[in-house]
Amino acid sequence: MTRTTRFRRGRHDPVPLSADALNLRYVDSPSSMVAVLTLAGFTVLLSCGGVWGLARTGGGHVAAWLALAAGLTLAALTAWLGSLRMTVNATGFHLCALSRRKDIPWPTSRRGLASRQIPLRAGLVQTHCLVRHDKGPVCMIPGLMRGGFDRAALRQKAEADLDRIWDWGLRKGYVRAPW
Repeated sequence: MTRTTRFRRGRHDPVPLSADALNLRYVDSPSSMVAVLTLAGFTVLLSCGGVWGLARTGGGHVAAWLALAAGLTLAALTAWLGSLRMTVNATGFHLCALSRRKDIPWPTSRRGLASRQIPLRAGLVQTHCLVRHDKGPVCMIPGLMRGGFDRAALRQKAEADLDRIWDWGLRKGYVRAPW
């Protein structure tokens, strides 16, 4: 039986060896949870407004139809973001969202796990953790996103999380040491 552990970002203790797989979800990041809840709120607002407008006008008002269509589109986006998750196991990194799946094997070196910083407005920076394979695609690791003003601290925390994942893979024998 496979034992799966939810990866908690920002910790300093090593991932337990008893875990055969790690789960990372998009909504594990506080900023991502706020984004999903905000989308859900706008979804409810637009959908209710659209239904109310259709009921009040007898289905003949274009704005009501547009509000309902926008609400349904946001509902689909909210469901997709809420289901976004990655499982890390012996065979690699497996990204899942609704019914779609993308598999990336373990990188050959620690450099295959990297962080990228994206500058935002007013000095804010968002840091994403990525996994890349030598011959394959680059993929964002959900749940390992951070935002703030201190670039160095954000990169240090992201790299510490990636070090924990790489160290766990080394101890489990999923990857080989570079020497």
